[in-house]
Amino acid sequence: MCWSLVASATDLKAHSTEVKHVWIGGQVNQGVWVWSAPWIPVPVHKGKKDSFPPWCETGVDPATPCLNLDRREHAKPVMYGLGCYNKQPLRLRNCTNPGRIAQGKWACAPAQPPYSQSCSLECEPGTVGFGTRNMRCSKTGWSGLDDSVAFPKCLRESQTGPLELTPSTDLK
Repeated sequence: MCWSLVASATDLKAHSTEVKHVWIGGQVNQGVWVWSAPWIPVPVHKGKKDSFPPWCETGVDPATPCLNLDRREHAKPVMYGLGCYNKQPLRLRNCTNPGRIAQGKWACAPAQPPYSQSCSLECEPGTVGFGTRNMRCSKTGWSGLDDSVAFPKCLRESQTGPLELTPSTDLK
């Protein structure tokens, strides 16, 4: 699950808000890479051509146990000495404007109490929405209400190819 989020990190380059690095919840615990809570070990396949994770063969400094991934070189770890239990700095936490969407727009309901604004992606006629289409502002920033981790897009059929609907009986 966490690795899927990392794989979609290439979309961070195109995002309107500057993000230098992202703490992905990995940290070293007694020399073993684990995902934070519930402390599941990260599978490591050292010595293979496509080593996973790419940072597993580098040395670890006990003073910098939190794993962050660099925005430009996603396989390069960025580690620093801030305790992993501290809140990690991420500029998206303040729920700034979610940004412009080509061939679409965000329709946002006004916020009453703090951290309650919700937004839905509205695509222009003749386009189809992909990725995160519903978001809500929370104390930790924008969070998707659907299960997608992909950045939202509105694409014309010419960009996606023809969309064919098949009867549900064909899915068996």
